[in-house]
Formats: sequence, structure tokens, C-alpha cells
Amino acid sequence: IREVDTHMAVLFMPMIEPDFSGVIYTCDPLNPDSENMIVNAVPGLAHEMIQGRKEADMFSLSRKEIPRLLNETQAFDSESMQPVYSKHPSESVLKEIAVVSFKLAKIFGHDMDIEWAVEKDGKIWLLQGRKLQISETKRETEADAKKKNIPVLDGGTTIFPGRAVGPVEYIKEEDKLI
Repeated sequence: IREVDTHMAVLFMPMIEPDFSGVIYTCDPLNPDSENMIVNAVPGLAHEMIQGRKEADMFSLSRKEIPRLLNETQAFDSESMQPVYSKHPSESVLKEIAVVSFKLAKIFGHDMDIEWAVEKDGKIWLLQGRKLQISETKRETEADAKKKNIPVLDGGTTIFPGRAVGPVEYIKEEDKLI
């Protein structure tokens, strides 16, 4: 199917002012055999943390359907040696993020890297997710996949980027999408 032959969806997402935001890895990318999920969190927006310009508090949770908080590592200011943040997400919020993320990893069939945000009223938003990239030594190589007759479906090229044609449909909040 060519890109120009398909309809394009334009989605609008409300902007929120998060109390906390961050990233959860449904498997520890530095230690995939540990059976831990890792949550990085900062107060407010996480865009600077994601770009590596801001330290995050890190939480380790058990990689189970009902996770337990195992460890917490606070971000410290290198000069004052004081914690960077005075508030942190509650244990119940961290567990809720972990529960939903663990379910998503099961549904998609692979570990995930998921960006999330929590509004001031406690509502949790999953903003985007992608397959978690594990170090090369832990990933199956393309040659191993070919030996097992598993198709390698990684990468690709957009044939016709940047153009959309067609009618716009307004979807009200109360309309069912699926």
C-alpha cells in the first residue's frame, strides 16, 4: 500500500500541565536479566530530562503484574550535594504507571520505553511508547533471526513524506474510536 493511497489521521491532544512526567522502561535496559522496571521522573515537563539536560529521580519496581517498589535513587546537585527535587511521585502513582506499562508490553509482545505524565489531579497520561532498545549483546542478531526463519521487519523508508489530502473528520470526545 502506497502512502498516498491511504487516509491520514490528524490527532489533536490536549496540552496538560503535569505535576510529574518521565519515562518507564518495562525492562532495565542496562541489566535486562534483572526482572526490574525502571521509572525516571521529574516534576513538571520531562522534555529536558529526555534530552539528557536534566537529572531525574529513578525508581526501580519489580517486573510483575502487581509491582513492588524496590529502590529509589534521588537526583542530587553535584555542587551542594542536596536532592534536586523536593517532591516525588507517590508510590501508588509509580505502581499504577508500572501496571499499565507491564500490560502494554505483554500486549505488544516486547518490552517498551514509554513516556508518561501525571496531571495535578492525579490523572495519568501515556504520551508515547516504542519498543525498548536493549544493548546489542542482548538482542537477537539479524543472522540469528534468518536461521529461525523469522522475518526481519526493522527500519524502512517513507516513500512520500509530508503531504496529506482528504476530508477532515471531527471526532467528539463522546464518540467511540474503536
